[in-house]
Amino acid sequence: GALLFSPAAEVQRYGFFLIALYVIAFGLAFLETAANPYVSILGHPATAAARLNLAQSFYGLGAIFGPIIGGMFIFSGIEHTPSQLSAMTAGQVALYRTAEAANVKGPYVAIGIAILLLALLVAFTPFPRLDRESTAATPKPDRPALAVFWRRRVRLAVMAQFFYVGAQVTVWSFFIDFSKAMLPQLPERTAAFLLSASLGMLMIGRFSGAFIQARVAPSRLLALYAAMNVLLCLVAAAASGWTAVGALWLTSFFMSIMFPTIFALGIEGLGEETSLGSSFLIMSIIGGAIIPPLTGLLSERIGGIQHGMLVPALCFSVCLVFAINRIRGDASS
Repeated sequence: GALLFSPAAEVQRYGFFLIALYVIAFGLAFLETAANPYVSILGHPATAAARLNLAQSFYGLGAIFGPIIGGMFIFSGIEHTPSQLSAMTAGQVALYRTAEAANVKGPYVAIGIAILLLALLVAFTPFPRLDRESTAATPKPDRPALAVFWRRRVRLAVMAQFFYVGAQVTVWSFFIDFSKAMLPQLPERTAAFLLSASLGMLMIGRFSGAFIQARVAPSRLLALYAAMNVLLCLVAAAASGWTAVGALWLTSFFMSIMFPTIFALGIEGLGEETSLGSSFLIMSIIGGAIIPPLTGLLSERIGGIQHGMLVPALCFSVCLVFAINRIRGDASS
């Protein structure tokens, strides 16, 4: 997918770039489906959520440095307004667009080569065989593949993950517009910096959460963090100025442990059906494509983006219910 950006830049067709992005998305889905359950079962079950949080902490590093590196090497800093473009000759416009498209080649080719090297490293690394809990995706002959979804634990985890990812994408997608609505004089660049800093809080939360979960039950920590995000989204929806912006900014810290913890709790004890359960949990990230448009639609109907923050508050409430359900299940077992 990354290497496809080079011919896409030569052709300069939007559809070709989309194909490259979709291939990358497919690869990421496969990686998450395989790597997450492997990390969770590569050790004692009691510390599965902590291991997954630690592994996913590095997501925060990528989220922070990825846009910075992309901005340095992909964006030229040369921007023409529509009126300036219309004043240029067809040849000048073609040269400008060719130069801008060419900037994409180097970074994505470098990414593609780096991923190929990583693939070789993984291929030749002697990872331990997990015979006690096979990750083979082939179910027993008398048990259909979809049967794992009807396990109550998996079904509730899929629902919680759907609403969590929906809330996460909603908050981050609307953060800059929300900040501008609350603080009209705030420059867009400053709002973007605040968003990057918020993503940094996600990384800090995951690193710290990995160590906290060595002492605190993952389900209890999940309940606490989900409750905090419900409260913060309600404050963002009701307060004004920096109070509202600050509340929404803080949600990233409490989002930190939620995805990996829900994931680990959802596949816990599945044995040979672990990778099947993992597939359903990865599929649930479609919530990130459904909840934000609904939030935008609701915002138009109920008076603005601020009131739209009631939607992620409701989503985090679903995660809270899932965590409480798991706490009760742990107490009864």
